[in-house]
Amino acid sequence: AITERLRGALAGYYVHTESNDFLGGERKRDLYRLSPSLVYQVGENSLLELGYTYSRRENRVTNDSEDRNRVFLSFSYALPIEK
Repeated sequence: AITERLRGALAGYYVHTESNDFLGGERKRDLYRLSPSLVYQVGENSLLELGYTYSRRENRVTNDSEDRNRVFLSFSYALPIEK
């Protein structure tokens, strides 16, 4: 935690796939994704998250690639459960 109410989060993954399509063509793809974010606890049951996601898709057969950059803001609220 950065402070009592603020914390950082980091998520990511890598996926490699190889297959053949129904016409016998070869497919080889790689997908990378990295997503850092800051999460702020607004109240006892609510969170505010600001983050960024970078993803890259690479086609190893055609050497094509696609990059994506996204910024997001989300608000979450959980209904309190009586004890």
